[in-house]
Amino acid sequence: MQAFKRHFKLHRHTLTSREPVRLVIPFAPGHCPRTAMFQAFQQDKRINSQAEVISYWPDGSIRVLHLHCVPAATSADIVVTPADPLSSAKQPSPSSNSVESLAGQIHLRCAGQLHRLQLKLNGEVWPFEHVEQQLIGPVLQSWEFVLNHPKLPVDGRLSVVLFPDCHLAKVQFSITNYQRAQHTGGLWDLGDQGSVAIDGLELQLLAARRQADLLTTEPGKTLHAQQWQISQLNSGGDMWQSRNHLDATGQVLQGRQGYQLDLDGAVDFGIRASPRVVRQTEGSTVGLIPLEFWQNFPCRLIGDSEHVALQWFAAGSHVELQGGERKTWSCWLDLAPDEAGVAFLEQPTTVQLAATDLQYSAFVPWLATSETDPLRGLLQGLDPELGFAAKREIIDEYGWRNFGDLFADHESLYVPNGQAPFISHYNNQYDPIYGFAKQFLLTGDSRWFQLMDQLARHVADIDIYHTQDDRAEYNHGLFWHTDHYLPAHTSTHRTYSKHNTTSSIPGQTGGGPANEHCYSTGLLYHYLLTGSAQSRQAVLDLAGWMINLHESTPGLLSRLWSVKTLEVPKLKAAMKKHAVLPYRYPFTRGTGNYLNTLMDAWELTADPTYLRHIERVIPETLHPNDDIAKRDLLDVENRWSYLVLLGTLPRYIRLKSLLNQRDEAQNYAIACFHHYAIWMAEHEQMFLENPAILEFPNDTWTAQDLRKAMLMFQAAQMFPADYALFHHKGVQWLHWIIERLGQSKELEFARVQALLMLTYGAHLCDESDVLGINSPKIDFGSAPSLSVWPVVGRMLKKICRGIVEFRPSREKHWLQSRINRS
Repeated sequence: MQAFKRHFKLHRHTLTSREPVRLVIPFAPGHCPRTAMFQAFQQDKRINSQAEVISYWPDGSIRVLHLHCVPAATSADIVVTPADPLSSAKQPSPSSNSVESLAGQIHLRCAGQLHRLQLKLNGEVWPFEHVEQQLIGPVLQSWEFVLNHPKLPVDGRLSVVLFPDCHLAKVQFSITNYQRAQHTGGLWDLGDQGSVAIDGLELQLLAARRQADLLTTEPGKTLHAQQWQISQLNSGGDMWQSRNHLDATGQVLQGRQGYQLDLDGAVDFGIRASPRVVRQTEGSTVGLIPLEFWQNFPCRLIGDSEHVALQWFAAGSHVELQGGERKTWSCWLDLAPDEAGVAFLEQPTTVQLAATDLQYSAFVPWLATSETDPLRGLLQGLDPELGFAAKREIIDEYGWRNFGDLFADHESLYVPNGQAPFISHYNNQYDPIYGFAKQFLLTGDSRWFQLMDQLARHVADIDIYHTQDDRAEYNHGLFWHTDHYLPAHTSTHRTYSKHNTTSSIPGQTGGGPANEHCYSTGLLYHYLLTGSAQSRQAVLDLAGWMINLHESTPGLLSRLWSVKTLEVPKLKAAMKKHAVLPYRYPFTRGTGNYLNTLMDAWELTADPTYLRHIERVIPETLHPNDDIAKRDLLDVENRWSYLVLLGTLPRYIRLKSLLNQRDEAQNYAIACFHHYAIWMAEHEQMFLENPAILEFPNDTWTAQDLRKAMLMFQAAQMFPADYALFHHKGVQWLHWIIERLGQSKELEFARVQALLMLTYGAHLCDESDVLGINSPKIDFGSAPSLSVWPVVGRMLKKICRGIVEFRPSREKHWLQSRINRS
């Protein structure tokens, strides 16, 4: 293992010795063997730590390591170095700390005290069935419990992470409606037959009270209470009755703005509750701290003589959990409350890794910034009035289903003055999760981290379709954003509503998840930065979904459908000798998203299966000697998204170079990228230089032009012989974009800001040493041409494969998922 020393800066709101901290340590390929051990120091004193490998490189070396530790009550830097394998490390004591399932309850033992938890759904106990210990070490231990409901098509997952030395436990629970939605006509409104009605979901802390509870309702408001409950049934904001909260009947929220506190027979009111409670029993003292309480209404916190109950879905709120929808919440248990309190749980320490370490480890491609960069000056995501968090208030983007998502304010660009903006949800278009992650790594500002974390959790829960029971091209897919320039009505975050009689797609008023809306890189980095198992699984689910979309699923009917939709049109074109390109995959963002998602899954797992998919898709999409004029790429409305596809090639080339896989597949991609980059430099222009060709000539197109400029900077790094051409064109285009966006009233819009964050960096970061392009001149021959027999061969191959894969149950499911559906 190469010698190293990593320094981490701590940005702390509270100086305490009880706060667990996660250090994220990335490594370049081959620099850290899987057997490596580590130690952490603060002010030259070793602190307790525990290593967890998050990701490996394909060569088996560690890519990302998380080092869990508990710093002293100081803001001094933490220094991490390799450890002597023979050095002693504190080990947990299984006899004093444990979590287990007994009689349907969770029994948590820490420091000699027993704490019991119980879950209720619709007023009935929902017993825990299966438990698995996942991590064990000196800093933390974790367990996961599985719940299957005997009556409803829902399942649950509850995890407990215990930090013994901190006397803290973090509890996370998720509930999933795993059955499909019916979505008749491709419309996804509330009231669907696949939904599940929930009238209360609560976590109970079974602890008989010895004296009055110490209750905090919001910062600065603490009191003692015997019988009490805090009910937050709306956001408390000025727009609390927004049409964002329509139910299936079209009704908005009723009642009173803010929260209600019932306290020993008296009633009080407030706006936004952030409660926590400390309860003293005969044998212990324990605190319960819900996270993001008011933001995830309707919720309630209750205390009586026998227990404290956290109702994540408040009883009587009549929640509708849609088919394939999931929701996750978290709370903390303070197992040894003290006067210092636990404010650090609500404002945790931010840990910043030095920028040089990030670049040395090749953690994020083209990651760089400069305080004097004019493009950086256009980023408004943290603006107190125009930023993403501030704009939640406009449509009240709160509540259990909405919180974390972004208000798609650009969709209201053409709303007449004086009218309310459309309720429109963003659903991670152009991957702001990834953009937020990049900005956090560049600046260390915790607000970027919060935006990333909240959006990633929302997308993984709400925007992804968690079912196996629908058609394969929908299962585990990502829903589109709300339909362009239309309100969501009762379609929630699922794009298409029965209340809209038109659509952004001519002739279509419904649909479902599709390959041209798939963004997984942010979820990959959310996992690498947080260890979120849900984000990790989301990347794999999206990769599986995209493979099913593009390759079809096993079965005769599935293969025949693929022949009909993909091969028959090509066969007809070949027989008529039409000028149709022969490639299997279209030159669009759909294929670009496919390649990006495959690369995310490959980076995540190092599974060579994903690499084989990538290296089959690229040559079946483009060729180094293509006659690019036949692509008609200057037909902007129909062809602009080729930029997304082309943008995947530098990423692939960089990954292969990092892994020293300088082979024919990489050389092919290099030759393709060079061929198309030359064409771009000679033929492309800014979209709005000719606005007449556009249906909606707005500055989203200007932000999309950033893709062109960054491709030129990447090409300049790869091809020294053409550096002057590419760099000049990149600088020219970037200057035009900055000038226009700097004067645009649309700069603050979500889509423009997302594109700024997504594309940011290549103009400042020279990765020519990483890329090391010195490929030999290879003759890849002529570009393929469309002819009848190769198409016939593919058709026969698919049909034969379908015959082999024929299973009655498989064919039945394929039919049932499509009959009377859209």
